[in-house]
Amino acid sequence: MAVLAAGRVVASGAVADLRLATTRRIAATLSRITADRLHALLSAVDGVADVSVTAAGAAGDTVRALLTVRGEIDPVVRALMAGTLHDLTVEEPDLEESVLDLYARAGDAS
Repeated sequence: MAVLAAGRVVASGAVADLRLATTRRIAATLSRITADRLHALLSAVDGVADVSVTAAGAAGDTVRALLTVRGEIDPVVRALMAGTLHDLTVEEPDLEESVLDLYARAGDAS
């Protein structure tokens, strides 16, 4: 598959590869870390945006992180491991979201 924007190819490859190269939404529940500390760690990772970290659980002993990451996921997982990870969900975009993201990137590069 090839994606064209403004008359030029901005990405090409297998559909699965194009989906993996784009933005992911991540949700995680952790303990043994404060919301402020986790927010700081995640915000420092390149490609991370829309970070939201809130207290969770009845006793406030866990935190819930929601974020968007573009690019490699390994640095995000490493930041999450600063606490005790209880739940992790990584949601990949559908093909339409991936193509729209590629269009947006092409517009940023112009």
